[in-house]
Amino acid sequence: GVAYGNRPAEVIAILEAVVASHEGALKTPAPFVRFRGFGDSSLDFRVYAWVDYDEGLTQTSAILSEIYDALAEAGIEIPFPQRDLHLRSVSDEAGRALRGDRG
Repeated sequence: GVAYGNRPAEVIAILEAVVASHEGALKTPAPFVRFRGFGDSSLDFRVYAWVDYDEGLTQTSAILSEIYDALAEAGIEIPFPQRDLHLRSVSDEAGRALRGDRG
């Protein structure tokens, strides 16, 4: 997935261009990309491309590397999961520990 704030249409165009230009991707059936949904930390897409069976792992790795490079070149971030912690109330002891107070 890519970071929230990116336009899905732009991401799809980049992914389609990568897979369409990849030498190992079969032209029939034609490769395609779908916007899959809203993940916890990312907008998620799925790339569908058909490759020669014996070259499957090699071609998948190559396509993924090309996707990574194309997204980086376009300034599109691939996020990592993040969590925000909101403290509503803490005990005095916990507050001191969080502040680093030893007394």
